[in-house]
Amino acid sequence: MTTPQTTERGRVRIYATGACDGFDKLRDSLAQHPEIELVGASPHVADGAAALAGGHLDAILHATRSASLPKDELAAIREHTRAPVLIVASSGSSRMLEEALDADVADVLLLPQLVENVVFAVRKATHTTRHAAAGGGGRHGKIATVFSPKGGTGKT
Repeated sequence: MTTPQTTERGRVRIYATGACDGFDKLRDSLAQHPEIELVGASPHVADGAAALAGGHLDAILHATRSASLPKDELAAIREHTRAPVLIVASSGSSRMLEEALDADVADVLLLPQLVENVVFAVRKATHTTRHAAAGGGGRHGKIATVFSPKGGTGKT
């Protein structure tokens, strides 16, 4: 991506909370990325309450070592901001994915992950939020897409 395109689109302001294996390295890489402005980071949500409540963030990255969705931490984040939350985990499970769908989490990313993939997920989450806010009223649905192998092609 070239710098003029980045300047045209603007940088995405994110805040990072939590901890998991590989999150420090990802956070450092995101801080150097031209499309991301890492506003701050804290190991616990409570430590970042003032930054989260500022209303200036586009997205929150929350890291967890848990195999299930950290509902208490997610609730604490949502007390302070309406920005989309992306969960970054060092170990994943189908249970976490199901819980994330129910909790309206923007995305779940399993580390290790390419920095560009994380930037894309953050952009996607903020893009969706901006369009929903700009759209105003109306009914909005939620679509969940599941992909699987095709299977057989013969007749039964």
